[in-house]
Amino acid sequence: MMTTRRQFLKTAAFAAPAFSTALSACSTAAAATGSKKLFFDISIAEWSFHKALFAKKMTNLDFPVKAKKEYDISIVEYVNQFFKDKAQDA
Repeated sequence: MMTTRRQFLKTAAFAAPAFSTALSACSTAAAATGSKKLFFDISIAEWSFHKALFAKKMTNLDFPVKAKKEYDISIVEYVNQFFKDKAQDA
């Protein structure tokens, strides 16, 4: 069954407030208990720094360090495009 753009937008319009309310409730509950930790962790993709990586201002090894030190994000997602020149066996 194919979803039309109109059906998708209608569903999204109803889902967005529900998701927002649920996220707000979790945030409020965390604040009430004194915990700042939400029920999910945020990650950062290596592509977020693609300009610096392509310009050689940053290396693949600098990426997780920068994510942790500057943004306090411990979960990183590597992008295979930055490793294509590293492969030795075709």
